[in-house]
Amino acid sequence: MSEPFTLVRGKRLRVVRLDDCGGLPDAATACSWLVSKGFISVQMTPETADGDDIELKNANGDLEVSDRGRDQLRWWNVEAELTGVDPALLEMTSNVVLEEDWDSNVVGIRSYEGSPSGSFSLEVWAGTGQQCSPGGVVRYGYLLLPFVIPSVLGDITIENGAASLHIKGRTGGGGGWGTGPFDVVPIDGDNTPGKLAVPLGAAEHQLLRSTTIAPPAVTVGCQPMPA
Repeated sequence: MSEPFTLVRGKRLRVVRLDDCGGLPDAATACSWLVSKGFISVQMTPETADGDDIELKNANGDLEVSDRGRDQLRWWNVEAELTGVDPALLEMTSNVVLEEDWDSNVVGIRSYEGSPSGSFSLEVWAGTGQQCSPGGVVRYGYLLLPFVIPSVLGDITIENGAASLHIKGRTGGGGGWGTGPFDVVPIDGDNTPGKLAVPLGAAEHQLLRSTTIAPPAVTVGCQPMPA
C-alpha cells in the first residue's frame, strides 16, 4: 500500500565525512559526522544529458524517421543555505580549514584556493503533511544523498540582518554507503530503529522516503564514527 506524504519544514541535517570515493570512515574515527538544525534551505537541481534527436528525410524532403532518445540523469546539483552553523560542518563540505584560538577551541574558518578534498553524505529530515501514521506514530520525510562531491564555499553576505553561508556540491553514485551506519528506518511493527533494508546501488544518487524514526539530536561539535 502506498502512503502519500508532503515535506513540510526542515528539522535536521546530518553530514558524514567521506573519502574521495565516497567511502565511510572507520569505526571510532574522530570528527566524522555531525547533526545540525542550522539550515535555511536545501535545494537540489537535476543535471541531465539530453537524448539524441534522429531525423531522416527522403529525397522529396518528407520526414521518414523522427526519434528522440530519453533524457538521462547525470547527477544532482546541491546547494544548502546555512546559518548558525558549526564550523566543522563547513570544513567537511567545502574548501575551508578550521581556525583555533590559543586554547585549541575552534573559533572560525579559513578558506583556501583550489579544490576541496574528500566528499560527504547529506541526510535531511522534514515534517510531513500527514503528521502521524495509522498507528499513531509521527512520520517524517527522510532525504539521503549518499555521496556528494563538494564545491567551494558559496556566497557570504554580511548586512543588516543575520548572515548566511552557502555550501554546494554535486552527487555521485551510491559510493560506499551501503545500508548506512545509522538507524534511520523502522524494521518491524514495534517501530524498532534500524538501517536501510536495501543497500544503495552504484547508480543511485538519492533516496527520498517517509520514516517513523525521529530525527537525531543536534550534536555539539563533530562526533567519532560509531562502531
